[in-house]
Amino acid sequence: MGLDILFVEPDRLSPDRVAESLHDLPPDLARALAALPSTDRQLADALRLAPTVSGLGPSNEAVPPAGPVRSTVVRELGADPRPYLPAFDGLVPSLAVELLRIANRRPAIEIITGRNGVEAVKVGDIALPTDRRGRVYPHFARPRPQTHISASALLDGRVDPASLEGNIVLLGVTGLGLTDVKQTPVGLVHGVEVHAQILEAALTGDLLRRTGLLDRLEPLIVLLAGLVVLFGFDYRRPLQAAVLQGALLIGLVACAFVAFRFGSLLVDTIYPAYSTTGLFAVMLGASLRAAEAAKRRLAGELQLERDAKARMEGELNAARAIQMGLVPRRFPPFPGRTDIDVFALIEPARTVGGDLYDFALLDNDRLYFSIGDVSGKGMPAALFMAMTREVLHSSALRHDGALDQVLAEANAKISAASADMLSEGGNMMFATAFAGILDLSTGELVFASAGHDAPIRLRAESAPESLEVLGGPPLGCVDDFPFPLERARLLPGDTLLLFTDGVTEAEDPARALYSSSRLMDLLHTDAPRDPTVLVRAVRDDLRRFVATAEQADDITMLAIAWPGPAPRVIAP
Repeated sequence: MGLDILFVEPDRLSPDRVAESLHDLPPDLARALAALPSTDRQLADALRLAPTVSGLGPSNEAVPPAGPVRSTVVRELGADPRPYLPAFDGLVPSLAVELLRIANRRPAIEIITGRNGVEAVKVGDIALPTDRRGRVYPHFARPRPQTHISASALLDGRVDPASLEGNIVLLGVTGLGLTDVKQTPVGLVHGVEVHAQILEAALTGDLLRRTGLLDRLEPLIVLLAGLVVLFGFDYRRPLQAAVLQGALLIGLVACAFVAFRFGSLLVDTIYPAYSTTGLFAVMLGASLRAAEAAKRRLAGELQLERDAKARMEGELNAARAIQMGLVPRRFPPFPGRTDIDVFALIEPARTVGGDLYDFALLDNDRLYFSIGDVSGKGMPAALFMAMTREVLHSSALRHDGALDQVLAEANAKISAASADMLSEGGNMMFATAFAGILDLSTGELVFASAGHDAPIRLRAESAPESLEVLGGPPLGCVDDFPFPLERARLLPGDTLLLFTDGVTEAEDPARALYSSSRLMDLLHTDAPRDPTVLVRAVRDDLRRFVATAEQADDITMLAIAWPGPAPRVIAP
């Protein structure tokens, strides 16, 4: 029998104690009560009838024992268990272990200690696996009413005391105010029930195991799970990271359940689950804050880029307006004159381009015209184009149409400008150009070419043909080159078409070139003599050919029609 009751003082309801405590009792009654046997003595006499173990309670008070104390022999197997156990004077077995020893009539209890702490307690052939601190873990179950017997049922004969023979009986109290209640995984149970379930689990071999190695393994689980949370999740995708965190938690709980269900092992995965969840929350919060900061930074950078782009577009639009303002844009340019008709078109590949054209009357009978193409694209080409156009125009006016001197002067200035750009870390620049002077009274044409495509002459009674041009290198490539002057004659009704390589080298979506031959075929089959209709016809055919392909180069055309000399009006 095991007494889960602490007898910390003599029974205050014993007759002799009552006689001493009640001073107003009649003397005869006090003497009669004192003569009755002590209830403590009656209890001691009853305990002699069966092997009994009484519980001990740890206390900080130095209370001498009331009688002789019978010590239990504890044999130590392996290492010293004391560093792992609560500090008391000697090794004291628990109530359940001592009950097992007494019930099995064993002289001693064995405690087995390994490198990681206490491993088990043995009572004869019964081994109780413990954790490193000597604690056992039963499979807790809800109390069963059939295992509980009320003391009153024994006293009034409803339960035969003989039915308890051969059993381990635990005696405890369940009265209101005296109840010893313990919290277990299945809820609150009486303390005596805990001892009973430990005994039952020990006898059936159903104790859970909590080895000392697990105390070292669990921090490793925390570390590994933390590393997975730190480096295994892509926090740029919060939903995916949350799913992986949920899978990790489920995996930890599943491992603990499998170890519990099939190995009777108590593995603590709750702390790794809590710690990894906290770490995940910190990492996710940091990632979201970093993403928000990056988002704000990118928004700021995007706004700066938009502002810069807007400024650049404004500057490019201004540059385009200035550039387009440099070339003649009013057509017809010479209203009232019947001896000349001119039309031109320029379509930059970007907002600004590097193509140019120009024309002007040197006097009443001579028309100066030019077309050119500057290397490169964008703002540098636009600036170079403006300079080239201005140099050619001013030189033509200054040298009174001497085209060899015009191209020589332009070549020198463009070469010097290109050298300056190269010295500043830029690219070498050059320009192709074709310049001519048409005598409106005779149709005589004087021209010079600097690496530019030859114009096409259209006549009413013959096929279109390219002018034979000897020419020279582009402007800015060879210093002091003497550009030769060449001559041709236009007949009344002839039209001259000048163009840049953006026309003949335009590409369709398959990267095929428009080519000079296609242009000649178009002019041969449908060659209007009106400059405006001619230029627009070529542009429309070019757009059909290019279709959805991106324009790669500037497109510029200049058409000059000579109907013939103007009639002379002689004053009477």
